[in-house]
Amino acid sequence: MARPSSTTLRSGETYAVFADESGTHAKDRCYGIGALVVPTMKLNGFNRYFGQLKAQHHVGQDAGWEPVSKSYGDMNLCLDLLKAVLRSSSASFSVIVVKKDQYRMWAENKEDAFWVTYQQLIVDRARMKPGEFKVTIDPRSDSYSKHDEVLEIVGNNILARVPGGGHLHEVAEGESKVDFGIQAADFLTGAVVAAHNVFLNPSRPIHPGKMLLARRMAAVLGWSDLVCDTFPTEKKFNIWHFPQEWRSVPETRAVNANLNVPAISREELHSVIAESQEGCRRS
Repeated sequence: MARPSSTTLRSGETYAVFADESGTHAKDRCYGIGALVVPTMKLNGFNRYFGQLKAQHHVGQDAGWEPVSKSYGDMNLCLDLLKAVLRSSSASFSVIVVKKDQYRMWAENKEDAFWVTYQQLIVDRARMKPGEFKVTIDPRSDSYSKHDEVLEIVGNNILARVPGGGHLHEVAEGESKVDFGIQAADFLTGAVVAAHNVFLNPSRPIHPGKMLLARRMAAVLGWSDLVCDTFPTEKKFNIWHFPQEWRSVPETRAVNANLNVPAISREELHSVIAESQEGCRRS
């Protein structure tokens, strides 16, 4: 349950930030935390739009990356979401992708390491512009129950030293079944992190439908795949490799959006699944 905010809302522009994670299982060689930022005044419009997409594509209540391989409807919802972010004059998405074996703190204390990178992402989003940021995060089962409070306090201490930066009005847990923003962050974060994990471990099993979606999302961004980081000036869709040794691996790219990329058809999905099954039989 969300706790009461410990700060008083200041005047000025306000933003809703929805964050989710992917790739924290032991089998994964990298993990990611993604954050979708929407101006508060446009949040109702975003929720209506996302609800319409779910109805249009016949997607269930708790939409996200995990069940996406079951239906081309889920896949096309994700594609429409990505295109909407790129078309928007004010929404943005950013994901920090952390390579575990190069992140020294991960080997020492995974929970603390995870929250350090969470803080880096949220502070980076809030420092971009003045205003108030209310951050909603997907709940986690951690040994320490107040990481969200620490993120808010420490994050504001850092932001106080950033000229023209924002302020964290609140960081609190949400509920993915009802928070459309968390579901949206889940979709986008999951796709980017899955593509990176396959790049780092080509033998890692992944549903062929998910790889089809990742490639189609890359095409929307003007890329051949989702495995890259972006230039620091990229504000609409940003991929940040961490730590420093992981930067520009395999390369750094600029977004060159193509909003005319077609949807995924039922036949196309069935075809890639059949091809994958045939390949498994031959091997």
